[in-house]
Amino acid sequence: GSFQDITKQAIDVAEPPKDRGGLKNRNKTWRYYFDRVFGPSHTQEDVWTASEPLIQSAVDGFPVCMFAYGQTGSGKTHTMIGDKENPGLIPRAVDKLFNSKRDLEMNPGLRVSIKVELLEIYNE
Repeated sequence: GSFQDITKQAIDVAEPPKDRGGLKNRNKTWRYYFDRVFGPSHTQEDVWTASEPLIQSAVDGFPVCMFAYGQTGSGKTHTMIGDKENPGLIPRAVDKLFNSKRDLEMNPGLRVSIKVELLEIYNE
C-alpha cells in the first residue's frame, strides 16, 4: 500500500488532456504532500517561524530539506535570501546553525560538523 501522512496537506495534479493521435487517453495523476503554503501577505518572520523547527531538527541530527517553488517573480529568491532589513531563510538558518554549533562546542571534546547543499534548478 501507499504511505499517507495525515499530518500533511495534499494536492492531486492531473495530466492535462491532449491529442494523442488516436491513442487511448492517459489519466495520470500525481499526489504531492506539503506542510504549508505562503502567500503574498506573509512576512519573512511568518516563514521563519514556520521553518525554524526544521533547522532545529537539523541541529538535532536529522536530514532536512526546504523547497521553494513558484513561477518567475513569485518571491522565491526574496523568501530564501531576503534583504538587510528582512533576512530570508538562508541567512536565518545559517545564523541558527552556527550559533548552535558554537553553543554545542562549549562542551569539552565535542566538535560539530556542518554539511549544507544548495541546489537551484531553473526550467524556463
